[in-house]
Amino acid sequence: MRQGYTLVWVGWQFDIPRRSGLMALDAPPVLDQGKPVTGRVSTTFTPNTAEETYALDDMGRYADTTRYPPLDPASATNTLTVRDGFLGAPRPIARDQWQFGRMKDGQLVPDISALYLKGGYEPGHFYELSYETKGAVVAGLGFAALRDMASAVKHRQGGPIAARYAYAFGPSQDGRFLREFLYEGFNADEEDRRAFDGVISHIAGSARSGDFNSRFARPNGLGFFVASLFPYLDLDQRDPVTGKIDGILMNLRPDQRPKIFYTNSSGEYWGGGRAAALIHTTLDGRDDAKVPDNVRIYLMPSQGPGQQKPNGNEYAWAQRALLVAMDRWVRDGAAPPPSAHPRLADKTLVPRDSIDFPAIPGVRAPLTIPAGYRADLEGPHTAHPLPLLVPQVDRDGNELSGIRLPNVAVPLATYTGWNFRNPSIGQPGELLPLTGSYIPFAVTKAAREETRDPRLSIEERYGNRAQYQRLVTDAATRLVQAGYLLNEDADRVVERALANWDEITRGTALAGN
Repeated sequence: MRQGYTLVWVGWQFDIPRRSGLMALDAPPVLDQGKPVTGRVSTTFTPNTAEETYALDDMGRYADTTRYPPLDPASATNTLTVRDGFLGAPRPIARDQWQFGRMKDGQLVPDISALYLKGGYEPGHFYELSYETKGAVVAGLGFAALRDMASAVKHRQGGPIAARYAYAFGPSQDGRFLREFLYEGFNADEEDRRAFDGVISHIAGSARSGDFNSRFARPNGLGFFVASLFPYLDLDQRDPVTGKIDGILMNLRPDQRPKIFYTNSSGEYWGGGRAAALIHTTLDGRDDAKVPDNVRIYLMPSQGPGQQKPNGNEYAWAQRALLVAMDRWVRDGAAPPPSAHPRLADKTLVPRDSIDFPAIPGVRAPLTIPAGYRADLEGPHTAHPLPLLVPQVDRDGNELSGIRLPNVAVPLATYTGWNFRNPSIGQPGELLPLTGSYIPFAVTKAAREETRDPRLSIEERYGNRAQYQRLVTDAATRLVQAGYLLNEDADRVVERALANWDEITRGTALAGN
């Protein structure tokens, strides 16, 4: 705000609850001869408990069944299946074993926002509900709303907001939305002018989604294993299966293309089939691909309940610096910091089976994490797998590449972009989506040897707090000089690292601690 930005939120999504100040798009209905169209929809969920009732609106939003109510909740054509995991084979559940409703005072009460299963759910298993509904809307108007807002801010006279430049930022679902926005050509406004001058797509990986612009769209879908759609690269690439040649920016003229930052954590390389490596490698996973001059790609430390403590990294420090870099790039033509991501050429990007993750006691290795698949091709997922290329790690299990913030460059722990489900919520062999791991080092050499931890202890690495502070300060200074950290944030990053030291070493005597 000190730099003079005006922040504008656009409620591009039509299925957001109209409550608590939330914004949404009032999209018009899809009609057939003046009547709402009907069709079949599916919704998926993963219970963490064995209760008999699952609230389909458990995530604090509208349930899909509220937005698309079943035409007949008791219909025999409604189906419920269960899989052991995301990629498991679906098994049907007998229709007389489940129904729409929830238990209240010992009685089953009809309720389309909840699903009752006799005998209870299997924690950690993947359920899919399918039924007939009506009420489709023109969901893709969300793209036009975003485009027209940017154009109005830049060109319309007498509006409430005026600006010379417009930048778009979106994380996760919104990051996928922005990649689809670019691919569909919406960065050209109605007069063929460039809408956004800069776009920052954050933690989207190589994913987009058909559910932003489809009949009976479900934008809130998490996009696991179903959002990896060709093309993946910004520049034109050839699909070896279909022979099609396409690229994310193909539908925009060069003058309509914005400056672009793709920022991802290692979670987008590892989990859910988002295959972040495909934004900078060939589709066969064998070579690094050319990145266009208007694009930079950055790997950031992961952050995010699982078998390990969640990764507590805060990559907003780097995001702040990159926003300043984006503005200078657009406004003054000053080149931003170089892309910082893993590459095949220097072996900082490797196939999953080549990861050199250390054998840490009590920590499950990531070698069983499945690869994604082509969701845009017909057939079983096994027919069109995607390469699983991941950032290589050092002897501590920390990534060698990317923007190594001080707590990773001078570590007190191993930080990963993956975590497995805790046994208490079932399926401990399954990946816990969108969650990294934080695995602290032993404080002393004696404690490390007692647990047979292969990673050097904090005592062996740094000796005392003062030495650690010097090293962290040096790491922060280098990042400031390279443009990946703002000078005004350096002291706060060091303070945060020292607070982590105090938390881990509390109660343990170290020289000068």
